[in-house]
Amino acid sequence: MSPNPTRLRILRILFRITANVGVVVFLRELLPTSFLLSGGIKSAVAMSLLFTLLNAIVLPLLRLIVLPIRLLATLIATVLVNIAFLWITVQAVSILAIPGFTFAVGGGIAGWLIVSAALGLSNGLVRMIAR
Repeated sequence: MSPNPTRLRILRILFRITANVGVVVFLRELLPTSFLLSGGIKSAVAMSLLFTLLNAIVLPLLRLIVLPIRLLATLIATVLVNIAFLWITVQAVSILAIPGFTFAVGGGIAGWLIVSAALGLSNGLVRMIAR
């Protein structure tokens, strides 16, 4: 017999509220000069209810708003990793000094960015196909 989806949803919400009570009490005790909450366990329960409600409603909206920033940051990090990989590859080819075999990236910064993007896209495509 499969579990009742409504019951599971209620249990998850109750778990989140209970976990948030623990987090609130823990933070209040661990960071008494930073996490300022008065009123005892009642205020901890009220704060956990508020956290649970805001996590369900506001947090998804905030994540949607900052999505372009997250995508841009991921893109920049990926390009930097690919540039570092290219630089290491250029250095490795130079150190190996195999006769008749050279590798360089030309075109200045634009060349490095273009080759990095092409390398990243091609590696991603190969990974998708290999699955």
